[in-house]
Amino acid sequence: MKKIISLIIASLGVLDILLWMLNGFSYGWLELLFGINAFSKYGGWLMIVSGIWYYRRENALEKIEIDVIQELDGDDVILKKHISTVSILILTKFKLIYREYAVTPEMKENYNNVCSESKLVIPYNDIESVKTVTSREIAKKKVDKVLSSEFGISIVKKNGEIVVLASKKTSLIVAMINKNIN
Repeated sequence: MKKIISLIIASLGVLDILLWMLNGFSYGWLELLFGINAFSKYGGWLMIVSGIWYYRRENALEKIEIDVIQELDGDDVILKKHISTVSILILTKFKLIYREYAVTPEMKENYNNVCSESKLVIPYNDIESVKTVTSREIAKKKVDKVLSSEFGISIVKKNGEIVVLASKKTSLIVAMINKNIN
């Protein structure tokens, strides 16, 4: 149902822009409804972007539910489910399940070791260490190092591979993973 609502929102945004173009760039249905203001001017574009983002989020939520069913073993139980603006992390008793849905190719290019897979399953016994990372710590360009905001989780595997999972509010997740790997 939520996917249908997100498609309706995006379609209404497209309808506003089409009406605006057909009327010689003078007004769309948002201007008729709300008058001329910032919302009516950019509302169509905002509706398209938010509708597509929400659709991708709901699609990823459906896929992660399927992943959990496929990945859970006999004694495995879900400990924490974390949904951020770009990814979904599920911590089980024995492993971490990660699915991204809004990590851009630019993000993967501009930051070191960002996970390039849309789905990743890491058993806790493969993890050597884990910590939260900021954008400043993993940025490749000096411009990206100016702002230092929380970026995600850096996982060092026992084989030496470093994987950065994009997410927000990661302190609790890192604490739970550290508890399970020790």
